[in-house]
Amino acid sequence: MREEFPVSGEAPRDRVLRGVPKARLGSGFVLLILAGVLFAGQWGRGLVTMDDLREAEVAREMAERKDAVIPTLAGLPFVEKPPGFPFLLSMAFRLHGGAEVWIARLISAAFAAASLLGVYLLALRTRGRETAWIATPLLGLAPLFCRVSHEILLDNALAALVVFTLLLLWEGAAAPPGGRKRGAYLAGGFVLGLAFLMKGFVGPALVGSGLFIHAALTRRWKEYTGEYSLWFVAAFLLPIVCWLVPFCRSAPPGLLHTFFIENHWKRFTQAYEGHGRPFYFYLLTLGYKLGWAALVLPWAAADLWKSWKTPDRGPDVFFFSFAAGPLLLLSFSKAKDAIYLLPAYPALALWAGSWIERVIRREGPAKPRLLIILGVGSLVAALFMAGWAWRLGGLGPAVSGVAVALCLGIPMAYLGWRRQSPFGVLGGALLFWGVTCLLGVSGPIAAWEDSRQEWPPVAGRIISEARGADIFLWGTPDELRGALGFLRRRTAREVQSAMEFRTALAGSPGSLGVLFEDSVYQRALRIPAEGQAPALVERLRIPFRGKTLLLIEAPAPKAPP
Repeated sequence: MREEFPVSGEAPRDRVLRGVPKARLGSGFVLLILAGVLFAGQWGRGLVTMDDLREAEVAREMAERKDAVIPTLAGLPFVEKPPGFPFLLSMAFRLHGGAEVWIARLISAAFAAASLLGVYLLALRTRGRETAWIATPLLGLAPLFCRVSHEILLDNALAALVVFTLLLLWEGAAAPPGGRKRGAYLAGGFVLGLAFLMKGFVGPALVGSGLFIHAALTRRWKEYTGEYSLWFVAAFLLPIVCWLVPFCRSAPPGLLHTFFIENHWKRFTQAYEGHGRPFYFYLLTLGYKLGWAALVLPWAAADLWKSWKTPDRGPDVFFFSFAAGPLLLLSFSKAKDAIYLLPAYPALALWAGSWIERVIRREGPAKPRLLIILGVGSLVAALFMAGWAWRLGGLGPAVSGVAVALCLGIPMAYLGWRRQSPFGVLGGALLFWGVTCLLGVSGPIAAWEDSRQEWPPVAGRIISEARGADIFLWGTPDELRGALGFLRRRTAREVQSAMEFRTALAGSPGSLGVLFEDSVYQRALRIPAEGQAPALVERLRIPFRGKTLLLIEAPAPKAPP
């Protein structure tokens, strides 16, 4: 079967609402819910997770050094990923005149918003406005997506660039031969090249796996390997070469090995600490990370299996391909984490949204059952989160806002049911689920989760003990590397040997060294110092992560007699 793409540039007419004011009202309602959830709790909130701290500090050091080729963390080269995301943060820091948490959060949230826009446009282009109304909230209110959109993570940027690559690939395949087709493939290749700059080979590999499955299912090998593919590849390589050439010229061989082998090939073929999980790991996490979309995917898969050869199932085959390809590829990887699958969430949401739209458009027992499950389930979730927020923070603004939303959502869902308007019921369910997600990322629940972080009091104590002097680290985790640099707007430098540790402390009067007790680093310090390097003095012990951090300093020089 060879799928035919529509070439008119419009979704089928029977799936577009004829009433323009009603369509605008529906789009505005969806936009209001998603914007509220996406941007609530972003301002006034500091750095929270290890990734927040690491990404913000890498960007701050990049802005300070004005070097976008080789990123650094704690003064050492950090080439776990290409420098695309920290480069954007560093440019924003420089334009603002300093590194600020709210700037980094705004950029991360903007990429999350771009992912939602890409899903909306792709759904509108392929299936119509109703599907766009459903698929966009399925992504925006997915628990993992919602959580990551409130963190400073490059995965937000990767997901946005992947979904716009899919949009441009669809446009290129749908367009007739000529300039429009060439332009779509050029733009798609360039956007995928930018995805490489965010997380290396991950983005291109995920898109490539989806392309392979789609070509195999639809027999469109000529489309994806013909002359227009050359334009796609050329545009794809352009942004990569702009960074990779200066990187290879300036980086030592060991750094090249770290980037290409350690951080890409070995991450795929070998599981490292905390990421060794079974093949079916991502299937287990979809239920509570993807949310409502995961609930309907089994029925969507069965429906697609029965009728995938019919001409109007082209968009569903496309969505399925770019959901199944990354899922399979990442399942074969030895190292697994739920966030790695985030770039496939847009395709999963589109596929689930398309199936839901098909169900509510036709008569049958499946429609009322689906509406009841979505409406009642979202209401129960909202009530549960409201109770949790009330228990943590009492009757505050968050719980009061929930009460108002419930007073609006319950009549909306009820009237939609009475008038046999499925989008009325879905509107109420969207309001309930939006409240659920909003409570999860702001208010008392977010404050409670922030309070569980172990690093803030530890970093505060170390900074207080340093009294404005230099801080040198040896073998400390990324939380401290990031926090001790970003919070002081001054790099806390990581050292790599016992001699360097002693020399650094001795050469910077009043400086403080930080390392774990009973680590290989501390044992190395017990070896008698070579040359004239002085012995070190322990100043303080701080419990951290079930271990003990040692704060060490060089002895003060003796006053001359």
